[in-house]
Amino acid sequence: MINRLLINMKNKISIIDGSIEQCEKLMNNETIELKGLHNLTITRGKCSNDWFIKRINELREEKYNLSVKVNRMV
Repeated sequence: MINRLLINMKNKISIIDGSIEQCEKLMNNETIELKGLHNLTITRGKCSNDWFIKRINELREEKYNLSVKVNRMV
């Protein structure tokens, strides 16, 4: 059970890294293409750089806290 939990936590860290990368792309006015069951095109919209910076900082804090938990379990 602990091994599965650890794997899930590490996967979440990877997902957070991807989310940070996507936020940075949007902040730089890049368009994101999501392809899967449906194809989606995502653009920045009306969000300010401050909004993106705040979201990125929240994601980094969540990643740090999760990394601390993972390191305690290893």
